[in-house]
Amino acid sequence: MKRDLDMSDMSVPQDQDVTILVEYKDVVKDFFENFLDENNRPKYKERISEALRRGKTSVTIDYMDLYSYNEELAKRLLEEPLKVLREVIEPALNEYILSEYGVETKIRARVKSLPITYKIRDLRNEHIGKLIQIEGIVVRMTPLKQRLARAMIYHSECQGKFPVEVEGEYFEIPKICPLCNSSKGSFEIIEEESQYVDYQKIVISEMPEELPPGQMPRQITAILEEDLVDIARPGDRVIVTGV
Repeated sequence: MKRDLDMSDMSVPQDQDVTILVEYKDVVKDFFENFLDENNRPKYKERISEALRRGKTSVTIDYMDLYSYNEELAKRLLEEPLKVLREVIEPALNEYILSEYGVETKIRARVKSLPITYKIRDLRNEHIGKLIQIEGIVVRMTPLKQRLARAMIYHSECQGKFPVEVEGEYFEIPKICPLCNSSKGSFEIIEEESQYVDYQKIVISEMPEELPPGQMPRQITAILEEDLVDIARPGDRVIVTGV
């Protein structure tokens, strides 16, 4: 069984980059509003409506749809996926939902169907931090666990508290308070005000028919979060899109 898991050089000055990102948000909102499928139906308006109706925590974007709508933004998504997703696409998605449906949400955007699918053994350093797509067989999976996603920090010196977004499994408590710019006193996580997400690791192996003669299969570990946990099982053939 095969499952699809949604998981140009543009060097510009920082102030100009911020302006470009803001402009991209308007592009993305127009994309959600106006993109039509082959039957002239509003593809993403319907996906968003379905996500809200079913209480889903993500909306999936087909990469080639975005590419056909705005090639520059699509290319930048491949090069700077976390920045584009966190600072452009997801804010635009939730702002669009608020304006159209009057609902405040924190829905994630997931991307699938990239034009290139890499073999696991072809991955190199240049792919680190980029949005890529691989195909393989799930051979192992961990039990579902919880990961700190947004830590609320208390600073004893100024008695203030501030949030810190957490990417990945490991988190280092800040050493300087952004409220008072002091490193004095202690910093503690306020557990009851912090946010956690479900996460799970899966190990993906090369498919037997793709192995060079006499070679052992190579493997890679992928981390699934939120609505992606438990979506695949050992033995499933999967296409995984991620960073």
